[in-house]
Amino acid sequence: SQDEDREKILCEAVIELKLPKILADIADSKLMNDVELHDDVEFLQQTLARNFKVLTTFERHEQELLSKRLNWTMIHEEIFWKENAHKFEHNNFSSVHRLIDLLDSEDPKTVAVACSDVGYFVQYFPNGRLIVDKYGGKQKVMALLQSSEPEVRKQALTACSKIMINNWESFKSK
Repeated sequence: SQDEDREKILCEAVIELKLPKILADIADSKLMNDVELHDDVEFLQQTLARNFKVLTTFERHEQELLSKRLNWTMIHEEIFWKENAHKFEHNNFSSVHRLIDLLDSEDPKTVAVACSDVGYFVQYFPNGRLIVDKYGGKQKVMALLQSSEPEVRKQALTACSKIMINNWESFKSK
């Protein structure tokens, strides 16, 4: 329905503006003595939770890869990668190929986001570092350490550090 579409669009915008964290901070604050505010915050948190799965789909990430313009949205955050890294195996890792190709983009934001995504893929996909290396991603990320763009350098450094780690299991908390 039209109301569901509006709710979905609103939730997407709200999540991308990091409202869930703001709501969590409010819920933990002294302001929660206000019963109306408590009810409103709870309603918003429940609505966002209901729509979050819809908004973090692999298909949405695929669409953005095909557009060749990446932006800092929730589909480039750790929670997305924890839940979706295994899906990047389909079609002989075609999405990983696209992601690595975007490391050559002229748009610094796209390159920075692609670096971040490569790092998350390596972190959350078994043998992800070998796959990224096989398709030339390791060399491209390492070359980006010399970028004139500070955000690209930062994301390249983070991705490189993830690529260099052999066993992510040893870093997980027990």
